[in-house]
Amino acid sequence: MRKILVILVLAGVVFSGCTDVKVNNTSQPEPGTYSLVPIPARAGLSDEIKYSTTSTINGAAGGKMTLTKTYLGVTGRQVTLNVVMTFPAGAFSGLKTITITADDQYAALTCTPSMVFAKTVLLDFSYKNLDIKNVYLPNNKNGFYYIADSGYLEPIASTSFLIDKNLGNLSVTAAQLKHFSRFGWTTLR
Repeated sequence: MRKILVILVLAGVVFSGCTDVKVNNTSQPEPGTYSLVPIPARAGLSDEIKYSTTSTINGAAGGKMTLTKTYLGVTGRQVTLNVVMTFPAGAFSGLKTITITADDQYAALTCTPSMVFAKTVLLDFSYKNLDIKNVYLPNNKNGFYYIADSGYLEPIASTSFLIDKNLGNLSVTAAQLKHFSRFGWTTLR
């Protein structure tokens, strides 16, 4: 009887250590049960619909890309987008022409070409002066995610993550990207 009890206790310890890791205090939602955090439309006429930047990066040497844009939103507030992507030496092989495109409706980015990294790429991504006071963003029900076309979300580990509804600020620091695709802030319903 004692041997069975010891085996059960050991099995419980092993299985309790095998739980899914949650990042940004969220769990995997069902497709369609989340919404992206909106950004305000641009006021007036603008010749740019989406903001983007393109650079050729040598994967062996590494490099850095930045995208900083400011625009007047229809809310009358000056909205600022800031992106810094850091590629460590050895992140991929050869030269790649990389494009980062900010979504024009949501706090999200699309990064191309589609690729998987040998070393994690770091992303600092922020918006300032969004009108999100009335956006449903409950604690422990939002996060920064990889957003698949299928609706699947994968939480992205980061050094820090902030949503300040009063100031309208979103930021993620050192988000750890293992591949390129679409990334953004979401809230679970």
